[in-house]
This record gives sequence, C-alpha cells and structure tokens, in this order.
Amino acid sequence: MRTRRTLLPFVLLSFLGCAEDLGEDPTPDGGPVADAAPSPDAGPAPSDDVRHTDLGDGVTETLVDGSDLTRWVLLDLDASGAEVSGDLETDTDWDLAIQRYHLRTNGGAGGPAEVRVAVLDGTTLDAVTEAPATGWRQDEEPSASEIPDDVPMGEEPPPSTVISNEDDPWYAYDPATHQLSPKERVYVLESTGGRYFAIQLVDYYSPDTAEGGYPAFQWKEVAAPEETPAGQVVDASATDAWVHLALDGDELTVVDPATSTEWDLALQRTAIRTNGGASGPGVGGARLATESWDTLSTTDTVGFVRDALLPLPGPPGSGEAPGNEVLAAWYDYDPTTHAVSARPDDVYVIRGAAGDYAKLRITGWDDGVYTLELAPVGMAPAIHSTDLDASSDTDWVRFAFERGAIVDTGWDIAVRRTAWATDSGTSGEGLGGAADAEVADLATVTTVPSEFAVDEELPVAGAPGSGTYSGNPVLAEWYDYDFTTHTVSPKATVYVVRTTAGDFAKVRIATYADGAYQLEWVYAGAGMTGFEGGE
Repeated sequence: MRTRRTLLPFVLLSFLGCAEDLGEDPTPDGGPVADAAPSPDAGPAPSDDVRHTDLGDGVTETLVDGSDLTRWVLLDLDASGAEVSGDLETDTDWDLAIQRYHLRTNGGAGGPAEVRVAVLDGTTLDAVTEAPATGWRQDEEPSASEIPDDVPMGEEPPPSTVISNEDDPWYAYDPATHQLSPKERVYVLESTGGRYFAIQLVDYYSPDTAEGGYPAFQWKEVAAPEETPAGQVVDASATDAWVHLALDGDELTVVDPATSTEWDLALQRTAIRTNGGASGPGVGGARLATESWDTLSTTDTVGFVRDALLPLPGPPGSGEAPGNEVLAAWYDYDPTTHAVSARPDDVYVIRGAAGDYAKLRITGWDDGVYTLELAPVGMAPAIHSTDLDASSDTDWVRFAFERGAIVDTGWDIAVRRTAWATDSGTSGEGLGGAADAEVADLATVTTVPSEFAVDEELPVAGAPGSGTYSGNPVLAEWYDYDFTTHTVSPKATVYVVRTTAGDFAKVRIATYADGAYQLEWVYAGAGMTGFEGGE
C-alpha cells in the first residue's frame, strides 16, 4: 500500500488563506499539513500539468497536477481536455479549473461563461449515457459565514462550487486517516461549447509520490438531455410534506389542509389529492379528459371523481390514505428499474375546492419534482340522455348525476318500475330531495326552487292495502295512468333533484315502457346554486 500525505479536516481547509510553502512537511513530528486556500488568480502560463490516458470506448482518464498553491489548471473539455493558457476570471474557453481539492467550473460565480453541472449520485460513469433534463446548477459565491472576518481582500475562499462545495464535496474525508476518497458519484457538465460530458473523480493522490493535490478523473461525452418539458416545476420530493397549489399554479402555505378551502391540488411524491371527499372540505374532484390539451377550453360538469381512501403503494395491508382515484393513474411504473415516468398525453380536468375548473397535464417527473401545466377552463353543463332499465319488481337501480353512472353508493336517485326515491328522509342519510319545476323544457329551468320534498313512506300503486315503499312524494307523480289501456306515460314536466351532496340536477323523463326509461338531464355542478352555466 502506498503512503499518502495527510490533510486536516475540510472544515479547516476551507478557511486557511495564507499558509507557507507546503512543498515539505514543516511539522517536526510528521503530523498533518493543511492545504492553503487557492489564489483567485490563474497564475503563470501552464506547464506540463495534465496527463491523458485513453481507456477505450470513448473514456479518457485525466490526471492533473494541481498541487501548486498559486495557480489553477484550466481545462477545455471541448478540446479533448487540453490545458488552457488563459485567465480564470475572463477567459470563456475553459470548462473545468483545478487547484488541490478545489474544482470549479466556468459558470455562475465560477467563471464568465455559462457552464453548468448536474449531480448524479449512486451511479457509475458506464451507466450514464445521456445528460439529465433537470437538476442543473452553477457555481455560487461563498456565503458570508464561510469567509472569516480577518481574511484580506482578494484572499477569500473560492466559489462554493457544485463539485467542491463545503456541504457536499466530491470526496469523503476520513478524520482518522486524513484521507480523501471519491464518492460514488457522476457529474455531468455542459461545456462552453454546448456539449455534455460525464465526469467521475477516481483519485486525489499522485501515482508517483502519493502526495495529495493530483486529482484524477475519468470522463466521456454523453448525449444531450431530452428536451425539457414545458411547464411549471413543482418540487414535491419531500416524504413528510405536501405541496399545495391553487388552480392557477400558485404554491400556497396551508396551515390545516383538512379544514382549508384555499388549496385545490396537493402533491407529495407520486400522490395527488384534490380538495374534496376524503382529502378536504371543498368540492374538488378530477376526471380524465377525452379532449386534447389544445382543444380543451370548457368542461362539462359530469364524470368527476372525488377523493376517497385509497390503498397505499406496497404489499397488501400497507394501509390507506386519502387520494384521487383518477389522478392516481398519472404515471407509468417499471417494476424492474423502479422508474416512474409521466404520461404527457393524458389530460385531466380538475374541479377546484370552490367548484371552478382547470386542465392539468404532467409532462415530467424526476424523483418527486414535477413539470406540469395548469390552465383554467370554463364550465358548460351539457344535456345528457341516459337509458335506465328499472324493470325489476324487486331491485332498485341507483344513479349518480355527478358520475353520470349507475352506482352502488353515493347515489342521487333510485328507480324501480314506477317508484322513485332520493337519498333523503326515509330512503337515506343524504341531502337529497325533489321539486317540480312545472315547466316542460329543460332549458327554461335556470334557477333552483326554494323548497324540496324529502322521502317518506308512500302507498304502493294498486288496490288499497298493497303496502308502502320509501319514495319521494314529488317524483311519485311523474306519470299519467290510463285505466282503459293500462298504459303509463310521462308528464311533460321537469323535476329538479337535489343530490346526496346537496347539489342540483334537472331531469325530464322522455320515454317509459314497462320499466325502461329514457331520461334527459343536466347536472349543475358541484357547489353550484343554479343552472346559469348553460347547457
């Protein structure tokens, strides 16, 4: 095993600005020696400080003699890693500058160009073939806390670089042995020439003398990143906090999401909630749009799903948490690679906490960081035509206007032969009810009646003593009966139904034949107090 020079802990190294020449160990007992902070001046013209080795398959290993405490070694990766004779502060040709354990890049506070870096942890150079679409950073000025008060002007620490920053540098430091060892990490650098290079540090010590100050790295050119999706970036990567959004995309600070109607969407990792149902006190919900993003400008009020308790990801028995069943399908998951990828062609319509609407598409996702688009859409309630087969003498057919579907739970009307019920009174615990609008045309009904009848025990049609059923007294009058022909025909009237959630629908019975109905209806929308939204 080769002997290596020792270093003081990095927290001391960052602050030492005026050390003596450290070519020889000045300590009498051969103890640790600190690097001096690098000079901000690029120093004299370069000497033969760079050695390249072709490793094949497009990979080069570069060894840099960065041991000189008075100058930086400047490298141009676009020129095969050639050393640049230039000025650190003004030259725009170099990409990477090295001095001792400090590596800075020609962008941000590091230099006058636009070089930027992305950090990829837990991977290898072989595994990286393409630059990432997100996570790019540039070198920054050191914080005031990093600059000691007694450091003379011109001798401040170097920029807090992406590669060598004090909080998370390219190496791990062993305080027992004072050794630096590269982390399992790849840096992807966008060069001054607009090309992309993957870089992995492999050593810090000279192969000839075992002294520090000789960084070695392997590097190769990689493909440009896929085009960054358009849209708003929302960082929902935390596992212990939700990011709350309004429908205009504004991020909100919400003290108590369970009682607040300020927020409309909430994101955490892959989970998405709307402010309704099990997730919040609003009327929020979501539906998958059949329209494309560009053609979607208004939305019907039907087909929305409110939040409910959904199974948590993982094996059976992992528990439940509030979520939206529709939005839970926004991504694809690869069980082999555990990769999550968005479905950018899927467009969702979001109903907000107050009953307004927006369209949503998720165009990118990177470990909890979303790229998404939100845009408002108008509301245009449509006339729906629905066939109901209620011909059974024993079974009720239950229907929900918000869903526009036959359901088992959360129903608004129940129909069996000529009998009708609402989720109210003796039939259920909901807010249902019914009123006769006393007009024949659906479009004529724009307001909601002031009084609604709730369900009660009603006599079964037939001879006296035939028994009772739980139904709505207003809807029990929906037909005329011809005693001569024994035919049932719908009356020419529109009924306003109050739903189980307290919303409203207007309904006309268009046809009836032996228990088979054709209904025409309009759902006003969650939270709406009338039908002014149009048809």
